[in-house]
Amino acid sequence: MRVVKNILVYKLFLLNNLISQIIYYLYPIVYLAIIFILKVIVVDIISYMEQNIVLSKSNSLNTLSSENSLFIDTWAETTTKRSVYDRLVRVADKKNRLFAFFQFINKPIKEVGGLDILLYKKELESRKVESSTIYQYLTQIGSFYNYIGGINPVAHVLPVAPDPYHSTKTKALTDEQISRLLECVKSRNKRDYILLRFFILSGLRRREVIQLKVEDLNMNTDGEILLHTEMKGGIYRNKQIVDTELYSLLKDYIGGRGGGSVWLNYRGGPLTSDGFAKNMKIYSKAVKIDGFHIHSTRHTFARITAEDSGSINDVQAALNHSSIRTTKYYVDVIETKKDRWSAAVRKRIDRA
Repeated sequence: MRVVKNILVYKLFLLNNLISQIIYYLYPIVYLAIIFILKVIVVDIISYMEQNIVLSKSNSLNTLSSENSLFIDTWAETTTKRSVYDRLVRVADKKNRLFAFFQFINKPIKEVGGLDILLYKKELESRKVESSTIYQYLTQIGSFYNYIGGINPVAHVLPVAPDPYHSTKTKALTDEQISRLLECVKSRNKRDYILLRFFILSGLRRREVIQLKVEDLNMNTDGEILLHTEMKGGIYRNKQIVDTELYSLLKDYIGGRGGGSVWLNYRGGPLTSDGFAKNMKIYSKAVKIDGFHIHSTRHTFARITAEDSGSINDVQAALNHSSIRTTKYYVDVIETKKDRWSAAVRKRIDRA
């Protein structure tokens, strides 16, 4: 009995020793296995969290692209006139502005409120965007919400519309500056010279000139250009430009083209106003004219018209302004009203 007990104790000792040996040799393996499993779990958790963050950030964009982009596309197409020369560019700009707004706000369309509009306005101001441009952006957002119906978050927070061209950035050029600029452009680019001369002599707005088509022009009378074009407000008007040099250059530039855009880019497609504006920045810099804008040509036209006529009403008619208030932003002071009638009156009274 005693011998059996000793054998059992010995076997238990051997078993304990074996287990200790197994644990000793397997411990590193078990440790590494545990580390590996924990690592896999942690990586999975991090990946899951990253996916949720990405999904959260792009939620509004995904909502727009999947459910509401059709609203934006339809709105941009519907609210852009089909007759404008750069329609595709305008439609794309409208879409991009709406998507940029919703990306910044990071909310579904129906959840945007007035506070979001104010936050976006403040963001644009921090980027040094001009007040007129901010007003245009917010107006387009408001137009979109009017289109889809429901509450318009822009309605009660839209800032007051800035006065048209009431800015020191756009000024009339002096006669000497105009001469220098014309000489510079004439020596560098024939098309740009014709276009600049056209702007100065017509006093038309940027879009009204760039959108011109060959069929809008009547050049049957030597030295006289008659054009029929869409003015601001969608009204079509006739305008006459009498200038022998411009007539000859423009007729030669158009050549045998029977239709299409008057102004072409170097690829033969319609010229954009931005393309011409970039060139004009280079020319104006070359002749040391600071702050030049294409609209400076309209201000210059107004200045010369005012100085020659002495009448704010004549300037208003020449610029095709519906309100004389707008004209006053172009012409600061008309010192002396030109005498147009005293000679006729003198003749009548001298007969008596």
